[in-house]
Amino acid sequence: MQKHPDLTRERIAHCIPRIFRLVYTQLTPLQAECAVTPEPVPWPQMRRLSFRPIRPGRAWGKNFDCAWFRFRGVVPAAMRGAEVVALINVGGEACVFDAAGNPVQGLTEKTDTGVNLEMPKRQVKLFKAARGGERVRLTVEAGANQLWGAKPRAVFAQADLAVFNRDAWDLLFDFTFLFDLLQVLPENSRRRHLLLRALNEAANALGDGSRPELRRSRACLRPELERPASASALEVSAIGHAHIDTAWLWPLRETVRKCGRTFATALRLMQEYPEYRFGASQPQLYQMVKDHYPGLYRRIRQAVRQGRWELQGAMWVEADCNIPSGESLVRQLLHGKRFYRREFGVDVANLWLPDVFGYCAQLPQLLRRSGVDFFMTQKLSWNEFNKLPHNAMIWRGLDGSSVFTHFLPNDNYNCNAMPRDLIKFETHNRDNDRLDYALCLYGIGDGGGGPGRGHIERLRRARNLEGLPRFIMEPASAFAAKAQRNARDLLTWSGELYFENHRGTYTTQARMKQRNRRLEFALREAECLWALAGLDRYPSETLDGLWKTLLLNQFHDIIPGSSIARVYREAHEQYDRLELSLSQLLTDGERWYAAAVNTRGVEGPLVVRNSLSWEREDTVLVPGAAAGFARIEACDVFARFLLKLEFRRAVVPEGDFLCKPVLDGRACFVYPGHAARLHFTHVSGNNIGNGMDLRFLFEIACDPRAFLTGEKFFDPRLVVFEWPVIKVWRVMQVPRVAQRVKFDIKQPF
Repeated sequence: MQKHPDLTRERIAHCIPRIFRLVYTQLTPLQAECAVTPEPVPWPQMRRLSFRPIRPGRAWGKNFDCAWFRFRGVVPAAMRGAEVVALINVGGEACVFDAAGNPVQGLTEKTDTGVNLEMPKRQVKLFKAARGGERVRLTVEAGANQLWGAKPRAVFAQADLAVFNRDAWDLLFDFTFLFDLLQVLPENSRRRHLLLRALNEAANALGDGSRPELRRSRACLRPELERPASASALEVSAIGHAHIDTAWLWPLRETVRKCGRTFATALRLMQEYPEYRFGASQPQLYQMVKDHYPGLYRRIRQAVRQGRWELQGAMWVEADCNIPSGESLVRQLLHGKRFYRREFGVDVANLWLPDVFGYCAQLPQLLRRSGVDFFMTQKLSWNEFNKLPHNAMIWRGLDGSSVFTHFLPNDNYNCNAMPRDLIKFETHNRDNDRLDYALCLYGIGDGGGGPGRGHIERLRRARNLEGLPRFIMEPASAFAAKAQRNARDLLTWSGELYFENHRGTYTTQARMKQRNRRLEFALREAECLWALAGLDRYPSETLDGLWKTLLLNQFHDIIPGSSIARVYREAHEQYDRLELSLSQLLTDGERWYAAAVNTRGVEGPLVVRNSLSWEREDTVLVPGAAAGFARIEACDVFARFLLKLEFRRAVVPEGDFLCKPVLDGRACFVYPGHAARLHFTHVSGNNIGNGMDLRFLFEIACDPRAFLTGEKFFDPRLVVFEWPVIKVWRVMQVPRVAQRVKFDIKQPF
């Protein structure tokens, strides 16, 4: 070989397309027909659709249109003895279904090689050794969408039978992997020169690409693939991953299908690669699969039991961590961990938020109290100005709680498993001297369908190779255990993890944020109210469902405001239904609550409820029919005198008044034969009709010991928070002249 390295590299690069053309040969077209609909049609109804023939090159849909394709053909006799596959490219995202209507494999246009060579996920394995004459029937569901959302024009591209050349496939990955490694090594390194020579010899041996020539070409590369990594090489735990945004550039209904495609592909690859391990986060996504693809869900549960599928992320969704309330973050953890325990018998102890727009300082405390000891992200690598100085650290919260935290050293949760990305685990690692381990998430998220065969083939070659870290296919939990056990002198970061990007998301879609907060308040109010009713009356399933709807819309691309318009139209529709359900729940609860208070012998009783856990001064409006009074006695439910009254005169018109307490208080008015629920109507100004509105300014004391008194509507098992004592207000006289009253605590409990 003459010493012309630049020319030699160009010659080597030109060999790659030649090898690729040898992988699939004897292409034989399949007959194709399709039926297009604007929205997805489930498998049972698919058979009633009207199918029409379609040829490659014809457009079939646009912008989230849906379709079912049917492909038919016969394996030619010339393919006898060969490994036969189908190559399907519908021009969008797609999924192959079996005869029972279960997803078996996703198909996408997204490349999985990363070497300027398009290799979409289009291969469907059919026969290991064909006899010739076999009938082929494939049913494929498709969507006119792509990795980055809607596709303006979906064009059917390919449906062929082909002979799969295993020798060419193996050479393709040997060749491309070593060539990429060569390009990232230092110019003067001996390893680079050895690779250049071996690749050139492999190109010389390729010849016309016959099977013996392919094997001789591979033999030229084998010595370079057998050189072990250095003794000090980093050890990287690699887990297949597909970050699926619950909604973003597509609606929720498309997320359901993305999960079907991605999860089916993961299970398919486990059959082909015994060492392959895959993980996915967000119980919300698993719930979608359970609801829409029960057969696929059963197979996922089996893979979890076998230790080949890792459940990741303790939150219900990968939620925004700045806008939701602290209680919502607790519920994200509660519902997430509960789902995993109930469905899989697994307690997930990690927080998996690779793409969230910053992390509040309260999180470490919530995580430790929830049994979570490992936090993973990489988002702060996108910071505009201040790069985080760690890849492994201890994150300390406001109360002093701390959690082990890992930032992916390659700054990417879609690792393509090429050497130029794999080498970053050492070259970009800010804690090489403190930790001997790192975590790698490989695959393509969202519309990419997760890892492809190419990812796994490349990682096979990266297990123990000179010039790279060592890679082990294992769960993230294995990494976390090793890292926490063997880390040396990790530094501590205290307080918020601020993200210097996407700032505009906190000033857009304001109505979503406002409605989220109001629903958080309303859910808390409903739970406080119904907790008093006892476990036998508590609407647990209803409240769980309402909470999960709210938690879903706290996903990090929904509530911040970074999704497409359709996502928000549908989110507001969900909020409308949520508000309606909560309104009915509160009405029913307040009726029970009012009936539970003993007002026997009280003339014109009025009940005011403070659901907060501290004393407060607030303003309410009372029904006009009970508004004019001369004297009020105020006591708690145990008839202890609490309040001193001061009167001011005011004129009140007839009729009931609406009220809106400050600090999200709720008032429940009870008067003879009727219970009126608080309306959220704001009364502006003091003048209503011909008179002035009546407001009570009051301070209410709370005594958590009241729960233990044995009153019939208190259940001691529910004592988790400090609930308020109920107050009964006895209106002794109702004249036409009303009073403005200030209540002051006279005696402490």
